Amino acid sequence: MLLSVIIVSYNAYHFLDHCLAAVSQAMQGIDGEVIIIDNCSADGSPKLVKEKFSQFTLVENKVNIGYSKANNQGIRSSRGKYVLLLNPDTVVQPDGFRKSLEYMEAHPEAGALGVRMVDGKGNFLPESKRGFPGPLVSLYKVLRLHKWFPGSKRFDRYYLGYLPENQTNEVDILVGAFLLLRKSVLDKVGLLDEQFFMFWEDTDLSYRITQAGYKNIYFPETTIIHYKGESTRKDTPEYISIFYGAMNVFVRKHFPENTLFQWSVRLTSLALMVLTFLKYWVRRLFLPILDFVLLFGGMIWLVDFWELNYKYQKGFFPDTVRQIAVPAYVAVWMISTFFSGGYDRPFKFHRIVRAVLFGTLLISAVTNFLPEYRFSRALIILGGFYAILAMMFSRWLNLLAGSGKLFRWPNQQKRIAIVGSKAEFERINKVIEGTGLKAQMLGYFHSTHDDDHTYLGPVEGLSELLNVYQPDELIFCLKDMSLEQVIAVMSLHANQVKEYKIVPEGESYAIGSASSKTQGDVYTLHIRLNLLMASARRNKRLFDLAFSFLLILLFPLIGWFLLRPFQAFFNALRVLGAKASWVGYAVKSTADHEIKLPALLPGILNTGSTLGTAMQDEAVLRRLDFLYARDYHPGKDIEIVWKSLRRLGSST
Repeated sequence: MLLSVIIVSYNAYHFLDHCLAAVSQAMQGIDGEVIIIDNCSADGSPKLVKEKFSQFTLVENKVNIGYSKANNQGIRSSRGKYVLLLNPDTVVQPDGFRKSLEYMEAHPEAGALGVRMVDGKGNFLPESKRGFPGPLVSLYKVLRLHKWFPGSKRFDRYYLGYLPENQTNEVDILVGAFLLLRKSVLDKVGLLDEQFFMFWEDTDLSYRITQAGYKNIYFPETTIIHYKGESTRKDTPEYISIFYGAMNVFVRKHFPENTLFQWSVRLTSLALMVLTFLKYWVRRLFLPILDFVLLFGGMIWLVDFWELNYKYQKGFFPDTVRQIAVPAYVAVWMISTFFSGGYDRPFKFHRIVRAVLFGTLLISAVTNFLPEYRFSRALIILGGFYAILAMMFSRWLNLLAGSGKLFRWPNQQKRIAIVGSKAEFERINKVIEGTGLKAQMLGYFHSTHDDDHTYLGPVEGLSELLNVYQPDELIFCLKDMSLEQVIAVMSLHANQVKEYKIVPEGESYAIGSASSKTQGDVYTLHIRLNLLMASARRNKRLFDLAFSFLLILLFPLIGWFLLRPFQAFFNALRVLGAKASWVGYAVKSTADHEIKLPALLPGILNTGSTLGTAMQDEAVLRRLDFLYARDYHPGKDIEIVWKSLRRLGSST
């Protein structure tokens, strides 16, 4: 057998589907096998493989054993002369395997081979080829000196920027997203080191291959799409800790005698970790802090202005205005903005207006009962108007800081164009209409001319036509285009379109990512799940908190009414501690659903709690779960809780 393809998957349902469809094409004419190691996914991935790709071998792990151990599991059972480690969030070209194998067969000195990678917009991923990440090399990379001195052999060593992107070269390190290995070399240098649960295992293996006298080859004659990070967010503290911890393991393993080198790496990694943490928290807190500064400073100015110009007396208002009232007003406006989605991207103007109006009404209502803190209704109203302007200004500053689009107006629709045939346009247009998604379908680009009013022009003229139609998103149909054509078009027009997505042949979902810095994104065309929206999940949590506090507060009055009162009280505490939710799914595992549903905390009640015992059919419950996720709003939780009030003492 010539080739064994090993794919380790964890909760990557749609990406895995797209990946395996491409692998099926690439394996045609090759004597080989495909082994999928599922690391205890909860999204139905194993079921997908069994039903749609039964020709492949599936191994289901009961727990997530990590990337290295799972790959070794596959390698040990493989029978190929070559082993390919492939990520599930990649898409390979039909001739990618054949070209790579031909190179390895012609170059016995090559121990491993990696290929050219692009992100979901067709942009080249520089990690396709890397140099040895020593302390200075890593420090230059984090300080982004490679951006200031592109192509420098000193400052651009991490990504080997001085080596041409489209030229085959020997490199130090290859990335594990597509890593073709000679099995005989693995027998000599060993498998992936299982000390590395995640990260640096490919660096470690690449280093051992070069130490054994073999070459690592960067081979750009074929290109893959790597959506990057379906199961890993690279801007989180968890990622930072695991990544730099693995870096230190690598150094201790390969340079045990070099104490100076070890300490330099430790100090460098510590500095990198601190810088990355600071960057993470600055990015997350920049806008709230800016809002607070603008709102607090503006309100203090308004108080001073009102005293001097309308009360004609400096110090007319007592100190409690500045010390208590103003901070409280600002807090109410900011909390209202948070729960209204005013910090969600893209920023939407109406969310800010809605939040500030609600906050202003709340402040006015509360201060009616607290006259000692009601100093001027005019100040409250003026403060509300100022808060709207200040938050708009802060988001404009955030735009200048490079965060992206400033506002999406309430009625603004995403402008979508299809690159494919008229039949594919009509199919995708129909399913999008069924979702209720606010989208303007502009039409389709296709090489075959059509007089239909939805025909936008030929694919060959995209450069000029994109400037005319200005779509927000292009959706490519693989039924009408090859992956090579899609990558070429994406790469050529990456700066003209905000988002790209790809629809695999015969499927009703699209996959894409906005950039190499974002997670891969799945856009399921035939459904639109409200529970995937940050605002809906936040509102659900807000209901949980509010009802729990209400239950605890009224417990002495209503406890006698409940079937298990003390269990209900305990449940309220569990919900407050984010261990449970008042309403969850009726079918416990989301993997049992045909459509991947967003995960929820275990429910005290569930979507089927209002049904009689005779109606507890699993198919019915699965349907209720789907409708709950698709159409969620807090009223659904209120209805279920109200109808099941006596059973709040249920056990999850």
